[in-house]
Amino acid sequence: MSDDPDSKNPDFWPGKDIQAAVRRMQLWLEQYPNDVSVAGQIGSSQEFVSPGWPYRMYAVDRRDLEAVLRYVQNLPNIQVYTYTDGTCSTVCEACDTNLTHGDLDPRLHALNEAAAAHVCDPAKKAKVSGTT
Repeated sequence: MSDDPDSKNPDFWPGKDIQAAVRRMQLWLEQYPNDVSVAGQIGSSQEFVSPGWPYRMYAVDRRDLEAVLRYVQNLPNIQVYTYTDGTCSTVCEACDTNLTHGDLDPRLHALNEAAAAHVCDPAKKAKVSGTT
């Protein structure tokens, strides 16, 4: 851990809980729908409170942004498919695995959680890549 005193406090670890970080960003965006820059703005809501961020006040934290960006960059093989009947599926194209199965009206966080929890089966991945 760094010399930053907050890094030693387990109650203050932004960027560790991706879904909490995403929700904090969404709340900030809801509070400031017309702002382009986050500079100088601090949102206030009880909904910002999470295990990684125990405060009602939230200025978008760089560590949250970096964590979400790392998360997105680590999912290059995940595709979301929507169908005319309103259902949606998340598929890992690296191993041809359906992570969610025709969810009706899926929420983005649910799709993200399924993708984050996924670990490719090596045999299936090899089959898709043609290395078997």
